[in-house]
Amino acid sequence: MAQSDVTIVVVPRDHFSDTQASLESLYAQTPPCPIVYVDARSPPRIARYLREQSIARGFDLIRVDHYVTPNHARNLGAARVCTRYVVFVDNDVIVAPGWLPPLVECADETGAAIVGPLNFERRPLLQTVHFAGGDTRIEIVDDNGVEHRRLIDRIHKMPVPAGRTRTESAEFHCMLVRLDVLRALGGLDENMLSTRENIDFCLAVSAAGGTIYLEPESKITYLPPDPLRLRDVPFFALRWSDIWDLSSFHHLRDKWRLDEDEYFLRQYRSLGWRRQGMMMRGVLLRWVVPWRLRDALERWLRPLERRINAHLARRHARRHGVQIDAGIARRNVSMDAKAAASDRPVHLLVVPWDIDHPSGIEQVATNLYQRFDAGSQYSPEILVLSWSHRTPVSMVKDGRRVSYLRVRLPISRERGLRTFAKWLVSLPIELPPLVRYLRDHRVATINIHYPSLASLQFVLASMFVPSRPRIVLSFHGLDLVNASRSRGIVRFAWTLLMRRAHAVATCSNGLQTILAAWQPAIGARATTIHNGVDIDDLMRTRNPAARVHPRLAQRRFILCVASLENKKGADVLLHALRVLRDDPSCSDVMLALVGPEHGSGPVLVDLASRLGLSDAVVFCGLIAHDDLHAYYEAASVFSLPSRSEPFGIVLLEAGAFRCPVVATAVGGIPEIITDGVDGRLVPAEDAQALATRLRDLLIDSAASRRLGQALRERVETHFSWKRAGDAYLALCSSPIEPPAPQRLAPQPD
Repeated sequence: MAQSDVTIVVVPRDHFSDTQASLESLYAQTPPCPIVYVDARSPPRIARYLREQSIARGFDLIRVDHYVTPNHARNLGAARVCTRYVVFVDNDVIVAPGWLPPLVECADETGAAIVGPLNFERRPLLQTVHFAGGDTRIEIVDDNGVEHRRLIDRIHKMPVPAGRTRTESAEFHCMLVRLDVLRALGGLDENMLSTRENIDFCLAVSAAGGTIYLEPESKITYLPPDPLRLRDVPFFALRWSDIWDLSSFHHLRDKWRLDEDEYFLRQYRSLGWRRQGMMMRGVLLRWVVPWRLRDALERWLRPLERRINAHLARRHARRHGVQIDAGIARRNVSMDAKAAASDRPVHLLVVPWDIDHPSGIEQVATNLYQRFDAGSQYSPEILVLSWSHRTPVSMVKDGRRVSYLRVRLPISRERGLRTFAKWLVSLPIELPPLVRYLRDHRVATINIHYPSLASLQFVLASMFVPSRPRIVLSFHGLDLVNASRSRGIVRFAWTLLMRRAHAVATCSNGLQTILAAWQPAIGARATTIHNGVDIDDLMRTRNPAARVHPRLAQRRFILCVASLENKKGADVLLHALRVLRDDPSCSDVMLALVGPEHGSGPVLVDLASRLGLSDAVVFCGLIAHDDLHAYYEAASVFSLPSRSEPFGIVLLEAGAFRCPVVATAVGGIPEIITDGVDGRLVPAEDAQALATRLRDLLIDSAASRRLGQALRERVETHFSWKRAGDAYLALCSSPIEPPAPQRLAPQPD
């Protein structure tokens, strides 16, 4: 290796205490070559040591009077380099004997743009493998014409390759880079403030056609600060601040046009883990011996530490021109510019499941969001109740502003007072993030769909928000049924919640009847707001490549779109199909069951086999919503034989495609279907009656077309999301004062 081949650039990683050991190992184990050392506001003793060593050993010392990001420091050092290669080394790295020549030889022989050594971590040196190559690439998936870009980021530790290996990733603990490649890329991206900067650089090199190699003959060990010294706390806290981390993730996402998928959610959930581990336990609570007391103090101090850390990171950014995400700078959350700049109060749609979860609640939330976003006095946001998120994590998902936050259940029927005690203990920790979220997002209305007793926490949090957001409860079926059957202290808690709500809505008159029987005073002021469909949107989002199951092609079939659970009555439909198939005019009719199994799939498969219908029934599983149109359009008749059904959005979708319907006269179904006018109704559990009505429509095509067209017209005029959105808007805007506090007593069992 020629002396003129390589320059070493040393930069601060996250602490300074290992500076001397690292520099001495470099001089002891490295052939003579230029060294550029970037020192960013190291403690006085370390700064004095570096000045003395730069004079004694003749290396180039760059002194900065404030903390800088790692990529900024690397660019400062790289600007002084004029050799073919530059090797970036962190100031906490101990190099092994003969570490440098193999890196240069690998680059010379392979033409690699990046070469990384085998990375170890912690003392004893060269014992614990930290990095032995990795996968770093963007996976592009076409989903019915929609491109999804997902980041693949995996680290390999074992087995260690026997020889040099081509890989997709390298670590900035120690990395050799061709200088011409670095300059062709315009240097390192300084918008990557603290994390995943190596991922960004490796993606850029690969996109430019460069190759990356691991050279296991070269070995280094990086030393994390264990324990963290007090003098290292300021830089360590800034280096791993939530704001720097979030800004880095957002820039990586936007730069490479990545989906904000579970990969990013995992990173958001783990924000601050280094600070909490090294600072909280290693410095602040180091001498607290009782572990229970230490854990309790850590839980209490964590929210305060986050706020102080966010304030200091913002102040540093203002003073030294660090570019951080505008939304994070303002709120410490990931929101798009539109949300950050919106001057409209927020209508918050609270849902128990993620909007990716296939359910009626998901359709309600996303369609109401679209209605409010289209033009109203409110700016909509969705809050998903997620146990994994102790603090709010917000993002833009499929064009919608979505947040995730844990909201704990205060009491349950199974565990009663034990659950209440846990809720009470956790309240000082978990209530402040919710209060801050409601305040910072300027929430005016909290619309809780499919509410549980966790909604009491929203009632409590709203009392600490100056704007006093209005609480609207929206019941959709089983939520209200289970609440009405509660007893004792759980019933008392539900009564308290209902009386503190500003408004209550149900999705059908049938549910309102249940509510009135359970809570007469609440039922009298409740509002029925039917769910709807957006026919234009259904037609616009159809996947033109969608096809029905091959066994259904060119066949007459009955369609049922429902989860395969007892309340949906798929077993009754199977018995009706058996009756139909015994009729010569319908002996060729098949049945398509579309929907998730929910545990009843094997039972229904067995029932179909016992009825001799294995060849006549197709279990299609869950079908993408954009593909369902193929089934609605091809089906001869749609059937929903539910034992209970609060509303039935699938009936509206069938009507949108003019598919004739036979359903049971339960729950909210008669509010959609009028027997003989725009569909046929039968009693629940009556397979014979169901078979008769299905047969009538299968053999009378004129009646089928008439009922399908009539249902389409009814859906267009009575069941649109515009009507539902307008009704919610009127409910949220009406001058309703919260009910006056009332003395409540637990209801008897």
